[in-house]
Amino acid sequence: MKNFQKSIIIILTLLLSFSLHAQKPDADSVKAPKAVQLQDILNWKTIRSVVISDDGKWFAYQVSPNDGDSQLFVRQTDGDKKYSFPVGETRGTRIKFSRDSKWIAFAISPTKKEKKKLKKQKKKAHNDFILLNLATGKKKKFKNVSQFSFSKENPEWLAFAKHSAKKGKNGPKGKDVILYHLPNGEQFNIGNVSQFSFNKKGTLLAWTVDAADRSGNGVFLRDLKTNVVKALDNDSTEYRGLNWNEEGTALAVLKGKDDKKYEDKLYSIVGFKNLLKKYPTKIVFTSSENESFPDGMTVSPNRSPRWTDDLDAILFGIHELKKKEDTKKDTAKDTSTTKVAEKDSTKKSKSKHKKPPKVDKEDIPGLVIWHWKDKRLQPMQQVQLGQDKNFNYLCIYRVDDKKFIRLADDDIRNVMAAPKQKFAIGFDNREYELSGNLDGRRYQDIYVFDLKTGKKTLALKKNRWNFGPSPDGTHFLYYEKGNFHTYDMRTGRTYNITANVPTTFIDTEDDHNVIDPPVRPVGWVKGGKAALLSDAWDVWLIPVHGGKSKNLTMDGKKEKIRYRRRFRLDPEEKGIDLSQPQYFQMYGEWTKWNGIARIDHGKPGAKKLLWDKAYFGRLMKAKDSGTYVYTKESDLEFPDYRVADKNLKNAKQITNIGEQVKNYLWSAGSKLINYVSDKGDTLQAALFLPANYEEGKSYPTIVYIYEKLSQRMYYFSNLRTGGFEKSFYTSNGYAVLMPDIVYKVNDPGMSAVWCVLPALKAAIATGVVDKDHVAIHGHSWGGYQTAFLITQTDAFAAALAGAPLTNMISMYSSVYWNSGSANQPIFESSQGRFTGGYWDNLEAYTRNSPVYYAENVTTPLLLLHNDKDGAVDWNQGIEYFNTLRRLGKPVVMLQYKGENHGVRKPQNRIDYTVRMKEFFDHHLMGKPAPEWWEKGISYLKLDDYLKDCVRKRMPKNETKKAKKADKKE
Repeated sequence: MKNFQKSIIIILTLLLSFSLHAQKPDADSVKAPKAVQLQDILNWKTIRSVVISDDGKWFAYQVSPNDGDSQLFVRQTDGDKKYSFPVGETRGTRIKFSRDSKWIAFAISPTKKEKKKLKKQKKKAHNDFILLNLATGKKKKFKNVSQFSFSKENPEWLAFAKHSAKKGKNGPKGKDVILYHLPNGEQFNIGNVSQFSFNKKGTLLAWTVDAADRSGNGVFLRDLKTNVVKALDNDSTEYRGLNWNEEGTALAVLKGKDDKKYEDKLYSIVGFKNLLKKYPTKIVFTSSENESFPDGMTVSPNRSPRWTDDLDAILFGIHELKKKEDTKKDTAKDTSTTKVAEKDSTKKSKSKHKKPPKVDKEDIPGLVIWHWKDKRLQPMQQVQLGQDKNFNYLCIYRVDDKKFIRLADDDIRNVMAAPKQKFAIGFDNREYELSGNLDGRRYQDIYVFDLKTGKKTLALKKNRWNFGPSPDGTHFLYYEKGNFHTYDMRTGRTYNITANVPTTFIDTEDDHNVIDPPVRPVGWVKGGKAALLSDAWDVWLIPVHGGKSKNLTMDGKKEKIRYRRRFRLDPEEKGIDLSQPQYFQMYGEWTKWNGIARIDHGKPGAKKLLWDKAYFGRLMKAKDSGTYVYTKESDLEFPDYRVADKNLKNAKQITNIGEQVKNYLWSAGSKLINYVSDKGDTLQAALFLPANYEEGKSYPTIVYIYEKLSQRMYYFSNLRTGGFEKSFYTSNGYAVLMPDIVYKVNDPGMSAVWCVLPALKAAIATGVVDKDHVAIHGHSWGGYQTAFLITQTDAFAAALAGAPLTNMISMYSSVYWNSGSANQPIFESSQGRFTGGYWDNLEAYTRNSPVYYAENVTTPLLLLHNDKDGAVDWNQGIEYFNTLRRLGKPVVMLQYKGENHGVRKPQNRIDYTVRMKEFFDHHLMGKPAPEWWEKGISYLKLDDYLKDCVRKRMPKNETKKAKKADKKE
């Protein structure tokens, strides 16, 4: 017994000793920061989908890794209560607070694993959503939900639609909608709903029904105070485009019927007002009842009808009808709701038309005809095909007069109603469209329409810069010959409103081939009595007809501070309300400091609230309280959110995702370098120091270029795959230099040489940069400048050019496939910065083309160019690669099959990140050359090689699974 007790004591002593040892933190058990690796990038988290409740007491946000499933957090802004929920693999989940801030609803996506499984099963992934009571924490989950909406100003209701099984292209679109009463949890199922919408006050719910066999189709209205339901209209037809007026007191909808003669449905408009009366007022517009309605057209389904503010008229679109090819002769009475159908019926009774022979699809030539008179290039027409198919002409129907007025036509196709709907503004570019698509100088004639009479008046000829109507709908703002002007649509008078302002609104620092471009205006003031304009430094208040102006910020130009961006805190604002505080982002031109300033009551003198070696990218305000939320970041600090008062003081940090930075070696900070270009321009560069930087020691450096980059000195660099991220490289022992480039017209390539090499020289002088181990890298336009720089200097030990332009002559007349445009307008009026085509200036085009100086290249070059690049045709990469290869230069090109201008697919993003690092590590760090660089990989062995690459990058547990899967295959 004694031996047993002794044994027990020994065992307990050993366990206690082990326990104490385990709890004791020794130096090795505390993880030291490490250099960032690939898996760390994939695990890196960012904040998305940020929402603040109207009372300012709750803040919701999504936290997502680069690879994997996200979490949603809901927390008090002034308290400790916090909820968290897994929300699946999503780039950004939908989050909504109820108007009284007592509830939150948010979508739940399937997890990454579930999506993969569903994809293999060829099934669609559907979302669920959660409704959470913020006071109690009680949640309710609803499955298979496609959309949800709170009842706006009324906090009592929530409606959500269930996913429905597909019933074919032309089958009924109706699905179940659940109306949920938040106070007591009662649920009401509404079947076969195709659209639903609450009015602004949340007192009415309207919906359309689209049922099988169209039985019971119609427009319905539920009074949420009395729960009385009304059928506003019923018919065995399709209803679509359900639309409330802004105040939520009237409805309009489209009603479409099939017609055997036409491919399109024939639509009419039904409007409703006086909705709370026992029998609401119904207005019906059908084209057949109006003699002025154009032949061969009908109401378009691609524009929702909209009541004017005064409820005197309805705005809608019309489009051309397309006849069915195999329409049979039909002697039955035509019951169409369109005038054109009636006319066709009459014509058929008078004469017989032979039915055209049917053409099989496979017999149609696969031809596209390019014509020199095409105003839009054929590829552009292809890109814009959907837009062209859905195009419709704006019209208005005056209810009391029963008058139809066509506004847009083939002469003036683009017409928009101004606020208050007394006037509309039309844009006619027929005379300038072709030339604009050739040289990039896009002009238009501007017309004003009186929406009561339809009368149109030519307001401006050949205008290039128009900035839209005033909030009261009486004026529009435009720019011409160095000044801003307003046009009074009531009188037809124009006013030069900046002629006597003691500053210039010409963007004098714009170095594109554009004469006297404007600085973009800040916007119209509420009520339309004035506009806020920027001179690139200060913000000016300018009366609508000119007169006494006010510099509201005052010290911008003097102190070299740019008041760059106004934070729009009210998403529903109708003009800038100067009775409310207005917040502006500040930027120190030469210090790179950033801040936030406030203008009060529209009075001169901006109050500086925040000013620091940081960047403040986001500012939000709760609708019903003085609670503000903003982000602060720097090159070392993650952009976490803070909550504060209107002065942005006593801020409290309410997210802590930046804690992940502490796990890694990051950077020792940054240096601001001043230098002068070879053409005498005073410029700056941001030099980011490697982690564990030691004074007096020089480091391998990557120069990253794209126009002006020093302004990003205090931007935080999140870790991502698929491109260059400076934090990944500073973490791994590199310095990173980001210089400014300014341009001289007709010398975009040489401009980079004149700016980048002096920046590098100044950076080397700091002692940080190891001059023998410097690489240059850029993508797209930066890729072009990289490809060009190595033809002019041997200062770089390696270069990586992503999607570069390499032959300015061939590139000029190539197609920008993403838009379908030729590159010509980009070259002459945008980034290219040439004054004309290459036939006008062949020497300039040649001297700025990397391919013509390829024989000078001594720098090892890695090219990235994808075969579906829609911005820079991939033949540019091929042309440079083959030229360099022919000359025996060290060059490798990476082509990711099916990718566009960058790399989007996760597996490709990972691969590019790894190969970029291997390339720089070899040439700058002296690490062994990867096989793909040293020898290349034969196409025959490529598949097996890539599989091995993927395995090596996998976490250990995933590698075993992959090997088992390969064996099964």
